[in-house]
Amino acid sequence: MHLFNAADLPIVGFVKYVLGPGQFPGVPGILLAVANIFLVVLKHSAISARRELGLQVPPWHDGNGSRVRLGRYVDEVADHIEGVIATVDEDFLVDTGDELALLPDLDTETDAGLCPAPGIESECSQSELADRFDRAAENATPDAETKASTVLLASLLALNEPSQAEQMRAIVASAGSLSDRDRAAKLLDAIVPVSRQSLARIIAGEMAPLAGQGPAATSELPDFLLRRLGRAAPDNSTARTLGYSIGSVLKWGFRMRQSRCAHLVDYMRFVENGAPVQVESIVNLMVDYDDWLGDAPAGGSSHTDQIAFWSRMREVAAERIDINTFAGFDPLKETNLRLKENARQSSYLDYLLQCFANNRHGGDLPAGNPTIQGLKLYPVMGFNPNGGNRLPGCEQAGRRVRRRWARDNAGYDFGQELDRTLDHFFATVSEQQIPLLTHARQSNYATQGGECYADLALWHSRLQRQEPGNPLHICLGHYTTWETSATAIRDIMALNYATNPRAQAYIDLSYGFDHGVRTNSCIGYDDLARCYVADLRNLAEQFDPECRFIMFASDWIMLDVQRDITDYTSKAWKLISEDDFFCKNDRLENIFRNNYRRFMRVSDASA
Repeated sequence: MHLFNAADLPIVGFVKYVLGPGQFPGVPGILLAVANIFLVVLKHSAISARRELGLQVPPWHDGNGSRVRLGRYVDEVADHIEGVIATVDEDFLVDTGDELALLPDLDTETDAGLCPAPGIESECSQSELADRFDRAAENATPDAETKASTVLLASLLALNEPSQAEQMRAIVASAGSLSDRDRAAKLLDAIVPVSRQSLARIIAGEMAPLAGQGPAATSELPDFLLRRLGRAAPDNSTARTLGYSIGSVLKWGFRMRQSRCAHLVDYMRFVENGAPVQVESIVNLMVDYDDWLGDAPAGGSSHTDQIAFWSRMREVAAERIDINTFAGFDPLKETNLRLKENARQSSYLDYLLQCFANNRHGGDLPAGNPTIQGLKLYPVMGFNPNGGNRLPGCEQAGRRVRRRWARDNAGYDFGQELDRTLDHFFATVSEQQIPLLTHARQSNYATQGGECYADLALWHSRLQRQEPGNPLHICLGHYTTWETSATAIRDIMALNYATNPRAQAYIDLSYGFDHGVRTNSCIGYDDLARCYVADLRNLAEQFDPECRFIMFASDWIMLDVQRDITDYTSKAWKLISEDDFFCKNDRLENIFRNNYRRFMRVSDASA
């Protein structure tokens, strides 16, 4: 699960290179407006880990964990949009002489299960527009691209407010009778102020932009605005997708505006209402992909600040829930740092290993000493865990990665150095018996082909390289029944059950059973979930008959943005327990309790 907020993340880079291309494939022109909102409203305003640590107050004392209310967030978003619009004049909107860098370099289509093969790497072509896109939306003062993007966002939001939508239609109809400059002036008057009421409904999921009875086609947008947006203008087929994307992304932003304590309070309320299941222990996953995205957390929320916060919160919350924090480990950051320090491993990896060592000392250390209980990997940022890496392509964040490598590490081979880092890392964590959790499902990725690096076949190859009897202790997160090769599962489980195992590799069922099967295979959430359970039984019967390597998880906070999550944990227990296979020989207890305790190396876990 995740309990971070926007201050803890490279949030602008994440929107521009990871979230945006996936959420706004048909409306790239809106991407920079969202990124700039996340920079100013979220990253600059969300409470930092250091400041929240200084509060020294258990989150449940005030019952809300220093919560930011929806009305405040709506005002912040609307005020920001209106502030950017105030910097735009009509001449800017009708000027088509300068092409705007609103369109990101998107990933090319990658065949499922195939990763980019190592080979000779060509240089990225020189592109002023790509360079401008890399710089756009990264300052509070809006650049030209951010201004145009924000006008598009405000225009689309205005279409949800009847009086503003009527003005927009009049502007469209006035083509030929009024000059574009006059029409542009009318547009700027029509789209502000932003309707707080409709924006709140969109964020709350009560109304999707451009959906329902409202205008649903981009013909509602003036022709001069579409010309100004150029290739990044939306088309008529994207209205429904756009409605989902704006609402879901801004809702996720609302979650990221909250304090870490508010997340913890919400989660505890979520699980404490889940009888007969009682959640006693959680894994809190930090993330680290700063070097892939060319961005960093806000001041006061460095990774060391975050570890300090969760070390203290673990002590504060101990009587109610056991918080186990897995710090993010990024092999690209480690490679950059160790080359800079001319060392076998960097001072930052030294720090992470010391935090894990501190955890083993337990009560022998003074309160407040930084501790972690494991490490988290996210290969879909762009690295192959099994090696054979190479410089990423030029799409998405690839240009930034290549630019920095050429600047800081000239003369070193990217792939060889990244592979060397990974080999040393896996040998070290195996020797020190550090639990790892990795993202092992196709998902948000930052570089061309990065999504395929979650393939379990790659993890099987990596695990095969371990010395027998010295297993890598790892959880392969986000198991699904249709993205996962049965052959890979079979081979990984065979490693687990070997006499001298090379791996103790668990799979977890996190995020949502309805996301775990093909959506066209069943109808309705319950049917989808039962299909998932049936497939899970088939997998277990073949490859893990004792269910010793299957774990349940929730992937909170991402799960929290989905609908119908009430009593999710107890419903999952009920669905799995309805299958007689899982009710025998401690299989149900293994999935929901025993395997987690084995993975975390809790001494009293069932043998």
